[in-house]
Amino acid sequence: MNVFIALITLFVSITTHADLVDMFYYKGEAGAYVSRGQNELISSENGFFFQYAKAEWNESVSFNIRNGDPENPRNINLSFDSGATDIKLSVGTYTGVTRYPFNDIYGGPGLNFSKDGSGNNRLTGRFQILGIQYNEFDELISFAADFTQVGDNGIAEFGSVRYNSAVPLTVPEPTSAALLVMSFMFRSIWVRRK
Repeated sequence: MNVFIALITLFVSITTHADLVDMFYYKGEAGAYVSRGQNELISSENGFFFQYAKAEWNESVSFNIRNGDPENPRNINLSFDSGATDIKLSVGTYTGVTRYPFNDIYGGPGLNFSKDGSGNNRLTGRFQILGIQYNEFDELISFAADFTQVGDNGIAEFGSVRYNSAVPLTVPEPTSAALLVMSFMFRSIWVRRK
């Protein structure tokens, strides 16, 4: 019996630590300024480095996600801010966001997703913190969030970030409308072939 409990404990320990990943998924609608209508899954397993940065003046959480490829350098920046100077981010939904770090002017939460030098001057949106954990030295241990960023031109971009987190990555499913349009397109192509 003790051997069985020891094996279960070892299995849970291994799977718990093995499931902690650094991943970022983003998707943008056609015409979106940062994603350029593309979607991409980035992880520490495919050569990207996730670097956490803490601002000295507020309680924001920021990430610089980059690869080490000098031929095709990639640089992605993500920032989340509660909008209050002394209040840390916590699990919950933040709405009415504006562009970080200028959200202090508007007195609300902030968000910024930029990629390879492309970013929005103004934005709105929302984000949801699914999990966040600090250690006793106030350093970030793990983080999980999903976000929607609507840029200057009114076009939305969506993303999910996981930093040292076991929270499953959210990959948006096609909407019912998109599936309906695709089915009509497929049907019209099928009818033309007959």
